[in-house]
Amino acid sequence: MFFRNLLSLAALIIVMSTTAQVKELIIIEGGSFGAPNNKVQFSTYNPKLKTLAAFDSIPGDFAHGIAINGHLGFLYVGNTIDSLNFLCKYDLRTKTLLKKVSIPGVQNIIVYKDKLLITKGYPLLSNFFAIYNQSDLSLVAEINKINQPALGITVLNNKAYIAIEGSWPNYTDSGTVGVLNLKNNSFEKMIRLDTFNKVIHQLTAYNGNLYFFGDSLITTYKLKDSTYTHHGLTKPFKFMDVSGNKLFIKVNNKIQTTFIDSPLYMPQTILSQPTIIGIYDALSNNYFGINTDYFSFGHLLQLNIKSGKIDTTNIKIAAESMALYENASENYNDQFSINTNSANTLNILKNDSLISSHKYNINLTKNTSIIGNAASIVNNQLVYNAGATAGKDTLYYDLCDSNTFQCTNAMIIVQILKTASYNAIAGANPSFVIHNNILRISNIEEISRLRIYNTLGQTSFSEIVKDQTIINLQNLPEGIYYIQLNNKIIAFAH
Repeated sequence: MFFRNLLSLAALIIVMSTTAQVKELIIIEGGSFGAPNNKVQFSTYNPKLKTLAAFDSIPGDFAHGIAINGHLGFLYVGNTIDSLNFLCKYDLRTKTLLKKVSIPGVQNIIVYKDKLLITKGYPLLSNFFAIYNQSDLSLVAEINKINQPALGITVLNNKAYIAIEGSWPNYTDSGTVGVLNLKNNSFEKMIRLDTFNKVIHQLTAYNGNLYFFGDSLITTYKLKDSTYTHHGLTKPFKFMDVSGNKLFIKVNNKIQTTFIDSPLYMPQTILSQPTIIGIYDALSNNYFGINTDYFSFGHLLQLNIKSGKIDTTNIKIAAESMALYENASENYNDQFSINTNSANTLNILKNDSLISSHKYNINLTKNTSIIGNAASIVNNQLVYNAGATAGKDTLYYDLCDSNTFQCTNAMIIVQILKTASYNAIAGANPSFVIHNNILRISNIEEISRLRIYNTLGQTSFSEIVKDQTIINLQNLPEGIYYIQLNNKIIAFAH
């Protein structure tokens, strides 16, 4: 009786490749304003390879906003000619333009569930906030109560908070934030501050509070009791980016980082070169900034905050918008084995980059399961039910952050391989016997190449054999392996 035998016909092997998130920058590069035949160029920047590649261009002068939801990118191109202002929807995996609609005055775009929340400004005269469908870019609602140009926007507890820039040059309605109920797309109220924070450019939510950014003040607004506190910086600043409680601002053309909930606490200069926009990647600890003179050149700066190293890449002319895109790339670190007609719960979150303080939901969006197999999401994990049919499944799912409503699309490839049926009995031709980590092969009729390899195709043993051979398997890692002898392939578990 064998200690360990070859796998039987009923056994299946599942090799699962999940998706790891590799950050990439989507950049909108513009030209000098009003130049003849001017175009706005869409490009991607790979932070690891430090390469910039253009994937499309559209007639225009400037860019005011990028929103990314999974593999969908929503990019805005503005133009001095009112009719040539476009909101473009792209599949970022293939860099394919899916749809383009004319929308004037867009200033900022964010994703909320299956909608786009858009603030607007010049050249419009009214209705400076609108909601669009992501699917077909159709208009869902315009909020006419937002009757002054608006820029920044954030979402907290199913409510949108909109920064009112006010009317230039008097800022007649400045220092206010509009509040919308996103459950029924209705206007609720205006939050009116005192005259200290006259202009609010951007705002964000953190730890249940709202933070407003003006010209020289940061205002903390507590929703519980509707109170606010101003934090005055010594000099005027420009908001650049925020990640969690880490705030990036520009003061005297230098990029400083501090804490959003205590902005006066020891601000640190991280970049002395002037930049017009910036974005921070918390996973790689890289800060990306773009400087330009708007007319002749531009530079993309990649700063590693830990090492202080700066890499510079030339860009077209002026870039005014960029966003991080989590491009899914396959890896083969996870392997699962499962028997016929049984279920296995697979940890598909293992290789996803998650924020520990956030909650996530998984939605199985597409299942091309082969006959006899099925997949479902139970308690945010993938439960895979294997039938008796071999083949390959391709499963697609969305990983959605319940705090920000941002989603990352991912793909799982499940290979189900039916093992060869072989009765390992002495006297067979040839005979395979595994006992105490020793593989014995006998009755080899002719000189042959014997190869042992794993499910990734990596060779563990290769040798010319004849008559019989003995192989010590003790040093092989646990897993599924294949023996190839001429045209015969036998699978075994170790």
